[in-house]
Amino acid sequence: MLLVHDVPAVISPGTVGRVVLAETLQHAGDRLQPPADHTLILCGDHPCDDKGGPLTRIVAGRDNSVVKPGLSATLRLSSKPPGGLYGDLHDKVTHYVELIERWAQAIEPGVSARTFRRSSSDAHPSPFRFADSATPRAGIADLGHRLSGQRLAVIGAGGTGSYLVDLLIKTSVAEIHVYDGDVLLSHNAFRAPGAVSIETLRARPSKAQHWATQAAVMRRGVVAHDQYVTADDATELAAFDCVFLAVDDGPARSELVAALEASGATFIDVGMGVDRAGTAGQLLAAIRVSVSTPQARAHIPSGASADEYGSNIQVVELNALNAALAVIAWKRMNGFYLDAVLGTTSIYTTDDNTIGEDAT
Repeated sequence: MLLVHDVPAVISPGTVGRVVLAETLQHAGDRLQPPADHTLILCGDHPCDDKGGPLTRIVAGRDNSVVKPGLSATLRLSSKPPGGLYGDLHDKVTHYVELIERWAQAIEPGVSARTFRRSSSDAHPSPFRFADSATPRAGIADLGHRLSGQRLAVIGAGGTGSYLVDLLIKTSVAEIHVYDGDVLLSHNAFRAPGAVSIETLRARPSKAQHWATQAAVMRRGVVAHDQYVTADDATELAAFDCVFLAVDDGPARSELVAALEASGATFIDVGMGVDRAGTAGQLLAAIRVSVSTPQARAHIPSGASADEYGSNIQVVELNALNAALAVIAWKRMNGFYLDAVLGTTSIYTTDDNTIGEDAT
């Protein structure tokens, strides 16, 4: 967002204060676009004329969106130019500043919004290669900021794991480490985000490296680890803010879960079971997301052994949904979403289209 700080404004009869003007910027990549409309956000007291009368003619209504952490909007201003839209941001901002500032100058001659003060940089530099214009546009910058700076790990970059990476790269976390020792094959392409070319499949890239390379066009901080993870890696993984487990069931998985719990790690485990259960051969699926923290450990089911003849049905929309529910659980844990249950495990089933959750 564009923030114009220290705009002089009459906030009560004979009193000059300062307000902030804000504009949601629109970009096409790294190219700034003209203003989308004629309105502007004001943060602070209702501006007045030099007699203390509220400037109601330029106020469209109340606005309670969050501009950035610690700064919320109060009013939506509206002053339409003759052509309907402003040609550029400079024209728009200077027009609104003049509408507010001139009344303050009538009380304090020489007072100006042009302070030439330098602003401090963000504590968490953006990981994105172009500006995130979606978060401020939605007015949830304070919530998005709660995820900034985190270091995450995704164990397994198959169907569900690849969607986890795809969703997490859109957040402002500092690092996402992707672990998988397998290569990308044709069947993976049919349950993964986007489209994978035949040329890519012929090259047999590692799954971890493929998804890290895909993410690199949008952001920094996605690190590929071409390896399978075992219980021996638990100490390393415990250093992450959260670990997402998207691995097949079996002895190695149960050993990894136990090691992560012993090391004090916070992790989210995903799993699904799909079988033919209908009279006409329809599929019945259950999708599980388990949130396990040192404060509340989830009961995570695990098979006693890997069964090479067992059912391994996976469908792309189930993989995507499993990943989405896991990311929602992580965001609930971080206060991005309201969590009224504080549960550890949720299960979605396709036959009745419901989600059940275990409350702590």
